[in-house]
Amino acid sequence: MAEGTISIGSTTLDTPEGYTHAPIVLKTSERALRGNLFINHAVTAEDQPVDIYRFTITDIVNSTMLAIKAEVVHIGKLDYIDYIQIVEVLSGDAATTTFYAQRRMSADTPVPVVTLGGVVKTVTVTDDIDPAADNVYAKADVSGRARFIFGDVPPDVVDNIIIQYEPKFYVHIPEGGFQRTGIIKDVARYTLICEETK
Repeated sequence: MAEGTISIGSTTLDTPEGYTHAPIVLKTSERALRGNLFINHAVTAEDQPVDIYRFTITDIVNSTMLAIKAEVVHIGKLDYIDYIQIVEVLSGDAATTTFYAQRRMSADTPVPVVTLGGVVKTVTVTDDIDPAADNVYAKADVSGRARFIFGDVPPDVVDNIIIQYEPKFYVHIPEGGFQRTGIIKDVARYTLICEETK
């Protein structure tokens, strides 16, 4: 097995000789230190991740994972907001009225835009849990996710709920700005910048 590979779409290549890379990982819903770096990690309209470019370093998994984990010391949960609204698409099941986004809302404002079957609903950001018909009650953070309660039961239709909101991310920043430099096959150099998001 190659000590490192680069995957672009469905094509996988051994790490080129002399390859040098210092990755900047763009926004993802999850990042994990398992020997894979996701570069230009995009999402679909349903906010599902799409791997455009993946850099795999098996050496991290085989020999240095424990050392890296031991070196990373977190200083606590920090909030990150990029002030860009995202869209999540959910599906009703004719029974559920409470739905959760993948992330927290940044705050009570801006008020999210919620449509059900193409019809815009009136949204109120509140702790209340019993909205009237045609209304949606939103709460910015319930156990780490935004909550939306519908006054009407969304019918059993695929992708009939669209939520547009401004998310807030938990970002764990290693103390002192942790990064590690390694060499693959004695010729290909890489730099890992370690951070985690929730």
